[in-house]
Amino acid sequence: MHSPSRHLAGHFTCARLLRFALPMIGTVIFTSIYSIVDGFFVSNWLGKKAFAGVNLVFPFAMLLAAFGVMVGTGGNALVAIRLGRKAKRNASRLFTTFLLLDFGLGAALSALGLIALRPVMRSFGTDGAVLENAVLYGTILLAANPLGMLQYFFQTFMVTAGRAKANAVITVAAGFTNAVLDALFIIVFGWGLAGAALASAAGMAVGGLVPLVFFRKERSAVGFATPKWAPRPIMLACGNGASELMTAIAMPSVAMLYNFQLLRFAGADGVAAWGAVMYLSFVFVSVFLGYAMAVTPVVGYQFGAGENGEQRGILRRSLAILGVAGGVMAFTAFSLSGPLARVFTGYDEGLLALTRHAFAVCAAAFIPVGWNIFASAFFTGLGKGALSAAIAFIRTFLFEGLAVIILPFAFALEGVWWSAPVAEFCSAAVALSLLASASRGFSRGLSPQKCR
Repeated sequence: MHSPSRHLAGHFTCARLLRFALPMIGTVIFTSIYSIVDGFFVSNWLGKKAFAGVNLVFPFAMLLAAFGVMVGTGGNALVAIRLGRKAKRNASRLFTTFLLLDFGLGAALSALGLIALRPVMRSFGTDGAVLENAVLYGTILLAANPLGMLQYFFQTFMVTAGRAKANAVITVAAGFTNAVLDALFIIVFGWGLAGAALASAAGMAVGGLVPLVFFRKERSAVGFATPKWAPRPIMLACGNGASELMTAIAMPSVAMLYNFQLLRFAGADGVAAWGAVMYLSFVFVSVFLGYAMAVTPVVGYQFGAGENGEQRGILRRSLAILGVAGGVMAFTAFSLSGPLARVFTGYDEGLLALTRHAFAVCAAAFIPVGWNIFASAFFTGLGKGALSAAIAFIRTFLFEGLAVIILPFAFALEGVWWSAPVAEFCSAAVALSLLASASRGFSRGLSPQKCR
């Protein structure tokens, strides 16, 4: 009988890496597409003030979900390492512990978010229709947040459990649910923003609850077991997922900075345009996120098995794959900036022109962003959470945060648009140097026993 974790073992050529990652890439692409369905319907059927409200509250909801990302990603790497050591029972106990912890954190943070929602939205200087739209949409979205955190949790663990294809099917089902209900609730029933938020909540329920059935099977690499409520593995998971926590906190925090600057220089139109750019960027960046999420458990497994040569090969091949993909993504985004911007803002010529220009500028960021995302995920897979967190911190809080604060002083609104490309290229210089050092370490024989 084959081991259920055999999909993580063996030699990974470029072709095998791509075959292995494609289901997760497709899953994350589809997740990104259905996550922007609300934006499409809201912008085109409810107008730019409703769209601005959604874009103001969305980073706040992402900020609260950050700790669930930490538990899911950090715990997944630790489970994969134990599978590499043939310790399935221990891996299953940890999986169950992290699942319960993830859901509990989601419930607690959602409650806090609901209390703080209106004061936080007021702090941006919003009022009137934009404020009320943000509060309405945010209230429903935050109430469903624990399900959304479970959805992300299972997207990472389904790969480790050898269920990547089932994961893709579930994601498609969740997206289909969201899209159909968006059209029904907004266009047919006329429920407005409440309908958009309820559709998203329904999609989260499908993505967060259906995967539960797949971890009751013996054929799964990990499954439900008695939780291991020991401080050490929980702290290790949190520490190992620190980079993803940093990214998950930094992205919405920086998005809030963008919204603040855009309200200064372009008002609600600027926020709406940036929202469209971010939605479009989700689709492109999801290719790199999907690849990194798929390869992280492979890195953990190979590291746990002591396959240093294979680790080095995975690193080098991944950098080549992501480099080519980055160039293709940037060219495609720049070339299609007009038609893509029209999907969200075609009803307003001024807003369309603003969105088209912003997305054409931001397309340059797609060249290095794959390396930056992969570098952070790679060190997470090695159990080196501190180093992974440092990369995430430098990329987001340091480079992009400083760029969006400083560049507008010299270039006004144009400086806001150029902040992301400048930050990604600066981050790539750091990430690539750290990965080169790791590659040299594998040549000298890096010990997997350094990661407990």
